[in-house]
Amino acid sequence: MFKRRQPTLSTISLGSLLHGRYRLQEQLGQGGAGIVYKAEDEQLQRIVALKVLTTDGGMAADKLARFRSEALSVAQLNHPNIITLYDYAEQEAHPYLVMEYVPGQDLWSLDNSYAPNLMPIEVSLPIIDGILAALEYSHAHKVIHRDLKPENVMITPEGQVKVMDFGLARIQGQSRLTQEGLVAGTASYLAPELALGEPGDHRVDLYALGVMMYELLTGRLPFSGDDPLSVVSQHIHAPVVPPQRYNPAISAELQAIVLKLLAKHANERYAHAGEVRRELAPLLAELRGETIASSIEPEPALALSLEVGAAQQALLDRISRGKMIGREAEMTELKRRWDRVRRGESEMEPVLLISGEAGIGKSRLLRELQVYAGLRDGYVLQGIAREEDMGIPYNLFATALRNYIREQPMDTLARHAPGFIAGEVAKLAPQLGDKLGYIPPNPPLSADAERARLLEQVSNFFLNMANERPVLLLLDDLHFADPGSLELLETLARSSVGSSLLIAGAYRDVSVGFSTAINHHIAVLAVSELVYRVPLARLPDTAVRQMLEALLGDPVSDEFVRSIYDVTEGNPLFVEEVVKNLAVDGQIMLRDGHWEQRDTGRLHVPGSIKSVLGGRLKRIKKSTLELLQLAAAIGRTFTLDLLTEASPYSEEIIEAAFEEAFLYQLIEMNKIVDQAHNSRYGLDVTYQFQHAIIRETLYEELRPLRRRLLHRRVAQAMEKLAGDQPIEKPAVLAHHFIAGGREDLAVCYLRQAGDNARQVHANAEAVDYFRQAREIMEDAALDLNESDGRANLVQRFDLLSQEQAILHLMSDRSRELETLEALLEAAEALDDQPRWVEVMSWLALYYWHIGRLNQAEKVARQGLEVAQKNNDRRGEQYCLEQIARVLWTRRNADSMHYAAQALLIAQELGDRRREGRLTELVGHIYTDTLHDPERAAIYFEQALAICRETGNRLEEAWTLWGMGGLAMFVNHYVRALNLYEQAKEISESMGATLQVGWDVYDMGNAWYNLGDYEAARTHYEQAQVIFNSSHHQRGKIYAMISLGLVLMVTGQLDPASTYLEQAMRQGEERQDASLIFRSYEALAAYYQRLGGDDNLTYAIRLSNQVIKLAVEGDHFEHELLGHYLRSTSLYHLSEFDDAFKSSNQAVGQLERLTYIHSLQISAAEIYFQHSQILAALGEMAQAQHYLQQAYSEVMRKAKLIPDDLQRRDFLQNVPVNRQILKANRES
Repeated sequence: MFKRRQPTLSTISLGSLLHGRYRLQEQLGQGGAGIVYKAEDEQLQRIVALKVLTTDGGMAADKLARFRSEALSVAQLNHPNIITLYDYAEQEAHPYLVMEYVPGQDLWSLDNSYAPNLMPIEVSLPIIDGILAALEYSHAHKVIHRDLKPENVMITPEGQVKVMDFGLARIQGQSRLTQEGLVAGTASYLAPELALGEPGDHRVDLYALGVMMYELLTGRLPFSGDDPLSVVSQHIHAPVVPPQRYNPAISAELQAIVLKLLAKHANERYAHAGEVRRELAPLLAELRGETIASSIEPEPALALSLEVGAAQQALLDRISRGKMIGREAEMTELKRRWDRVRRGESEMEPVLLISGEAGIGKSRLLRELQVYAGLRDGYVLQGIAREEDMGIPYNLFATALRNYIREQPMDTLARHAPGFIAGEVAKLAPQLGDKLGYIPPNPPLSADAERARLLEQVSNFFLNMANERPVLLLLDDLHFADPGSLELLETLARSSVGSSLLIAGAYRDVSVGFSTAINHHIAVLAVSELVYRVPLARLPDTAVRQMLEALLGDPVSDEFVRSIYDVTEGNPLFVEEVVKNLAVDGQIMLRDGHWEQRDTGRLHVPGSIKSVLGGRLKRIKKSTLELLQLAAAIGRTFTLDLLTEASPYSEEIIEAAFEEAFLYQLIEMNKIVDQAHNSRYGLDVTYQFQHAIIRETLYEELRPLRRRLLHRRVAQAMEKLAGDQPIEKPAVLAHHFIAGGREDLAVCYLRQAGDNARQVHANAEAVDYFRQAREIMEDAALDLNESDGRANLVQRFDLLSQEQAILHLMSDRSRELETLEALLEAAEALDDQPRWVEVMSWLALYYWHIGRLNQAEKVARQGLEVAQKNNDRRGEQYCLEQIARVLWTRRNADSMHYAAQALLIAQELGDRRREGRLTELVGHIYTDTLHDPERAAIYFEQALAICRETGNRLEEAWTLWGMGGLAMFVNHYVRALNLYEQAKEISESMGATLQVGWDVYDMGNAWYNLGDYEAARTHYEQAQVIFNSSHHQRGKIYAMISLGLVLMVTGQLDPASTYLEQAMRQGEERQDASLIFRSYEALAAYYQRLGGDDNLTYAIRLSNQVIKLAVEGDHFEHELLGHYLRSTSLYHLSEFDDAFKSSNQAVGQLERLTYIHSLQISAAEIYFQHSQILAALGEMAQAQHYLQQAYSEVMRKAKLIPDDLQRRDFLQNVPVNRQILKANRES
């Protein structure tokens, strides 16, 4: 049996019968959503309207399901002002709606029928009331329109209002707006929260109605532009020009209703449509000649507006702000870069930075990018650095993280924060625990490893977001960013290459010096090709003309443009502020809806933007000015709670002052979050100065005494608001006490700030806070009695100890030495010998790190003598360990005596962790000082057992790493690889990224010695990436030296030179003896490789420098290597006698060693070079002897390599091995 063929969308035409019921009679219209037909329902014999929704290829099943669900909700609506939905059906996956047919015209057509005049208010207001009636009913039934506009309102011939297409936006899946689906009509009526990607509630319909009212009353939209993006951006950011500006006939009451409907924040609009109807009712009654009292008392804002409506400041609202002018090229590039990110195209810098002077438009450009990304499938996170918060660690990122966590459901956060990520993110945003429940702390690591883990895992959190949806991270005012935030920015930038994450930042380049943190980090990113710069210049005069015409809404004369351009030089903020100033001064006047210049002469324009702002500030009331001065002392951003608590004024005066500040466009509301925990008003209300320059102008004009008073008020208010709770921002509170002249009250908060910073490894900030606290206490000590003075000194000693520990971790050697000297002075003043001994052990460690071994030993022995005299066993242990390390570095056998004594004391004190570390040290001494690998292995195994017993996983990884070093030392490179891999697995299991870097680096060393230079290079590069992302400078320099050696041995001399020269400079800057030796030795070998008299002479100079430093510091092995390198250069210069003297010295020292530690120089190489020199001198028998020693050394190593292929590579790929084998065959 044949079925009747149903018409498809492609075959639907007039006369078609759908579902055997609906006969299409005529097409009424067609738009982006579909086609509307007039049809006859042949079953019920009535005329209907039938809307077929058109989509390419039909709708997916899930979308059809949502469509049906929403259609059922809309079908329940039954109201005289709503077009009734009769039926819903589908035609080949294309749904259609059958609706009540309403003759007449839509509101857009009706409004245009009055052109060029406006629709009379007596016509428009009843229509608005009808729309409100429809919204009041639909909202009560939980149905939101979401696409309210004049085209969706029908007016029957009898004047009946009918709203249609309820819920259609939701039906079509447009709850989240996209640029592709955005058309000018939709953009014009879009509520800000929808534009920002938020779901919104019924108040989005009230906003759209406000736009419609504005349009009906003025004949123009509140926001317009050349493209939908520009319009959407204005909805979010631009203030509304009051409709009276364009239609003076509008009453103040009606204007107040429109402006409240158009509030940026939904909480500031009417709560529901019924409330608007009640406000509108007296105006409608007045039109009908009736009188109805308003049911709602006028708000203070409205009362004040009425009071000052004729005043000059009301003119400021009539200047049309919000359009971006003159940045088309920059915006095009920003759009292009976002589009590439969202497509996953990796060939692009992950960071773009907008720079320029204050007021040049940096933040505005970021806002435009924010809107564009939000409309193009992006999730936007934002962090703003504030001057008042610049000492709070990671504050820039913590703000963005907290906002993101608040908005996301638990399952999303769980996906983004697996493993170690949750524990690290929670340090910056504890709110994560509120969503996910208890988050166990990550395993403890060394301080530098924990810092590296935090930077890496927080970066991974952002990258996990971007894996699911393209992310735009906006970072504004970076010149105020704290050091921790800048380090995290650098880490995230390195990690995000090729991801769907774009980091866009802005900073004032003219207000920061070259040596500041922001410029340092930008330079680092630029060298790594990770940043794209967008410098903003001032606008040309043509753009200034466009801007003036946009602000005033009228053409301007050449003279007018020239007067303003000559003073402002095209700074956009300055231009806008000058226009406001001209309006307030009466130099321009508003006549009949148009701005006109009062006099035809040249305008009087102040010479600086701060002069302009100062002139406006002089016009406000004294109470308003004083309140703003107090706010300026708080910072760019301030809360109503804090301002009210710190102010002597009543809430009524504060409220009036706020309204005046709003009218003068000095402040703006930043955000409102419902149900804050500690706000007296139940809201977290945040305000900010409209621009940082406004705040700076107010603050700079304060007299010193007045400043101190205001800061004290703020500090006291912060303490009072906190009550019994911990201070959330102790650094900020300390700043206010210091600025308020009460440094004594700041000390405890500085210590809290230092402790907080140290907990999240923000080392620079922690040192700064401890230093500030200590210096304040030093000043206070001058007036204290003996008892209080001693207590003061004890606290300063503790602060210095914390500074020293962090500076040591940071390898800031110069400041560390200053701190150690201050500690010694404090310990001596306290006459506290245990403290003095402890400091001496730290000082010995300091000298050991910088290679001054003689000084390190001397200091440690002085400390040991005092500790033994006082029976200070712990101090004795510290000093014994330092002496042992110094002697071990010299390869002095006496090191074992001191290490063994330290180990016995650790066992006596029951300090198992230190016992494990000292046992490992004994293993190292047996390895490379006593040359007893078997005994060394026993002690390493004992150390490993202690680590496992105490659960010290990090020390276990370090011990395995040390055992790998033992295997390297005895040339068992394959075993070393296995041990380093085990250490790496443990480190990875703890999130110890920095330790992983060292494991990978030493695996590279093993491959280098095996002759697999490609594998070595790969591992060195991987290690370098880790060291870079962990900001571990020492590791970065080691990796540079090793990469230079690999490139040199593979013939890539130019890049090798770059790495080695950089490593030498940076090692010298750090005063790191080990790095200096390694870089000098590598460069000497490099210049030998180049050849030629000049290069060989320079190689000799470097070798002599190695010898000199080694002798001064008693570095036995480096002295040996220096003599070898010197002899090689002299040999190539044919100075064989001098070459023999150095070579003989090297060989003599080598015979005192069993193994040699150097990566680049082997014992076989030293013997072979000596053989060549002897041969050149004609000493053939001795030459043959040393050649055989070299050959035996090579073959001994080869036998330790079990894999045949690896053994062959070792013999053939390592150049010196190949030369030795060849010479042996030919001998």
